Amino acid sequence: ADARKLLLAEEKIKELERFVEELKPAQTLFEKLQLTHRATRLENQSLQMKEETANKKMLDLTKTIHEQAEQIKNLKDDQEKSMVGARKLSLAEEKIKELTKRSTEELKSLQLMLENSRANNRASISEQQRLE
Repeated sequence: ADARKLLLAEEKIKELERFVEELKPAQTLFEKLQLTHRATRLENQSLQMKEETANKKMLDLTKTIHEQAEQIKNLKDDQEKSMVGARKLSLAEEKIKELTKRSTEELKSLQLMLENSRANNRASISEQQRLE
């Protein structure tokens, strides 16, 4: 009877050892998922910071464009009052137009970056949710 109990105990130990071996791939997968989750969270934080930076730049550029438009309006008003500074005014208007053009191009570029950042963020969040 004792030999039978010992044999059963040895079989149980072997069964438990096989079970532990079967769990090792699951543990490795779980650790990989934890690392992926952590990396995704860090990437989302980075994307959010980039989006906030792009938003601030867009606001700054919008403010600059409005200021430049106001300057153009003021310069045109001055031009109507005095033709003496017409040449100077024309050069200033060209410079303001160029600055406005560059600011508008940069604003469009930032809007595209922001759209891409938002798309990446959505994709990253979807991936994170899928992994969870």
